[in-house]
Amino acid sequence: MTSTYNAGTGVWTASGALADVNTLLAGVTFTPALNFNSNFTIATSISDGVAPAVTGVKAMTGTPVNDAPTATNLSAAETYTEDTALNLIDIVASDVDSANVTATLTLSNVAAGSLNTGTSGAVTSTYNAGTGVWTASGALADVNALLAGVTFTPALNFNSNFTIATSISDGVAAGSDRRQGDDRHAGERCADRHEPECRGDLHRRHGAEPDRHCGERRGQRQRHRHPDPLERRCREPEHGHLGAVTSTYNAGTGVWTASGALADVNALLAGVTFTPALNFNSNFTIATSISDGVAPAVTGVKAMTGTPVNDAPTATNLSAAETYTEDTALNLIDIVASDVDSANVTATLTLSNVAAGSLNTGTSGR
Repeated sequence: MTSTYNAGTGVWTASGALADVNTLLAGVTFTPALNFNSNFTIATSISDGVAPAVTGVKAMTGTPVNDAPTATNLSAAETYTEDTALNLIDIVASDVDSANVTATLTLSNVAAGSLNTGTSGAVTSTYNAGTGVWTASGALADVNALLAGVTFTPALNFNSNFTIATSISDGVAAGSDRRQGDDRHAGERCADRHEPECRGDLHRRHGAEPDRHCGERRGQRQRHRHPDPLERRCREPEHGHLGAVTSTYNAGTGVWTASGALADVNALLAGVTFTPALNFNSNFTIATSISDGVAPAVTGVKAMTGTPVNDAPTATNLSAAETYTEDTALNLIDIVASDVDSANVTATLTLSNVAAGSLNTGTSGR
């Protein structure tokens, strides 16, 4: 299986055996476009082609990195004529992330001559005859205008060879970094009808302490001519309990039993519900028996036929946020897909901004 990436839509896809898709997901790398550092998102999706896909959105946060300026003709050789000024070949500076630069030209021999100065916009170039250093610092366009106008004037009768060291700087370090709920649903249920719910009602209705028991409330019943509905709630039977008969179920043996008055047992039988274990859909039987304890029991066997239901796949890290660094590839946090009843899945990652960069492709398995 080979993953694909469409640069026009920003969609990465891998479809096939679950293990192979997971291997490809583990190797996905985002490579940002040159000098791109904006925030964007990657929509994620895992589908088995039957159940609704499980989806997520990865927030991608960019970390800018300062790019060094570039310049043309920094080392262009020149030939000058004795006693004749020479307009130097234009040096043109560029910088993708800085509006200001500093240009420096330094004569290797201060006796060779001088470089002229000038003004462009708010920038004025300077020349120090003692050190042979020419400098212009400020807005990029103004510095380029001054560089275009630089003229070397040789000293009288000077015609020796020498060099001019050239430098363009944005004044920033090579790597400048800019680093960059809990829904609690409180709910109260009466897990035991004789405990929490009744305590809360007593507290609200009679000002009693929240930890007082319904037994205490029943004790008060003797002082009332008629029992109120709250007391009846404390005496209501629990699920699986009717009259004097309570059904039991032993998970270790799989045996359900109810013994007592015929009407009560029938009522409990009418309410029996089978709850399958998670993802279980195999066929099995339920042996049934009714006995009065004297005559032989009447028995039967209920055939239980399972109907499979497709389960949606699951996946980790579908919405795991990531931080990438400008001009540096990032191996994404592994998305790991699972599916209890499908051997094949399709993983899809979609960049919200196709200009952000690209996702690599690969091959796993056959």
